[in-house]
Amino acid sequence: MKDIIHDINTPISSIKLNLTLIEKQDDELKAIAQSVNTLEMLHKNLDNYLNNTTLTVQGCEIEDILMQQIIFFQDLYDWLEWDISITNQTIMTDRYIFSRVIYNIIHNACKYNRSDGFIKIKYENSSLKITNSSYGLKNPQKVFNRFYKESDRGLGIGLHIVSKLLNDLEYRYSFEVSEKDDVCFWILVKF
Repeated sequence: MKDIIHDINTPISSIKLNLTLIEKQDDELKAIAQSVNTLEMLHKNLDNYLNNTTLTVQGCEIEDILMQQIIFFQDLYDWLEWDISITNQTIMTDRYIFSRVIYNIIHNACKYNRSDGFIKIKYENSSLKITNSSYGLKNPQKVFNRFYKESDRGLGIGLHIVSKLLNDLEYRYSFEVSEKDDVCFWILVKF
């Protein structure tokens, strides 16, 4: 695994370098650049995990972390209605680990959504709430269990990873279901 992680770094670096050499980027190239950034984040997280690297906690602008992932998923799920409300603030966190948390939460919110659905992301008063419209969930108490899934989609590990990483960061979090205004799910993270 460590050899593979090392070898993956070379093509990622090459792609990033070549993208910066292209002066005018169209939408397709911007999407490729965003995908490379996501691969780089996942690469760094896997490398840190395999090397048992300790958390690198530093002041980070939450808006920067959120918007990087939001822009990536808005392009992929452009049929969803997006409602973003972020009060920027500096939080103390490990940037790469928290980016991975946000990546997984937003990915699940998009993937397990209705075709006419929405994503709402709100950050204020040291709380982050990510909400989606959904088609229902039979066992919401199991969403953080490893390999738990209610359909053929996915592997059932995304929210388990979120749970583990939020525990590592020592953040409180909850997953809730509301049937008010149709079926909605949300994850709330308290800093």
